[in-house]
Amino acid sequence: MLMTKPEGLEILDFLFTLSFSILSPCINYHYFCFKEPLEDRLKKLITASKCMLFMKGDPAAPKCGFSRQTVELLQSLNVEFGSFDILSDEEIRQGLKTYSNWPTYPQLYLNGELLGGLVRLSNSITSKSRVKTKLFHTSMLFSNENTFKGCSRML
Repeated sequence: MLMTKPEGLEILDFLFTLSFSILSPCINYHYFCFKEPLEDRLKKLITASKCMLFMKGDPAAPKCGFSRQTVELLQSLNVEFGSFDILSDEEIRQGLKTYSNWPTYPQLYLNGELLGGLVRLSNSITSKSRVKTKLFHTSMLFSNENTFKGCSRML
């Protein structure tokens, strides 16, 4: 196929445009065919921190009331946790709902296991529930100042 240089384009611009149009299908093919499977991405994110919160926004700037309340609850217990803004990646947002079989956000994971959302966490803090026991006993218990330890903050 013979292409002629369009009027008004410099030769380098033309060559760049031509090379991009030829390589573009290869780049897209590589991206879609060799992209890491969603389930693998989810497992890596869930275990990125010992305590991992999937929320709307980030702890410094939550983008919904439930996320804000969950952050406040964890911070009131001095829990250190990593977080992921599910609004930043639609594939993760939808895929995690299916993966966890939990339809809403926020979602809190401890050691790769889903503990639940805000209501479940709130209820567990005020009662002697399995989630409360897991939250405290799985994570190295308390220090002398009753500070929850064992989770590393993800920046």
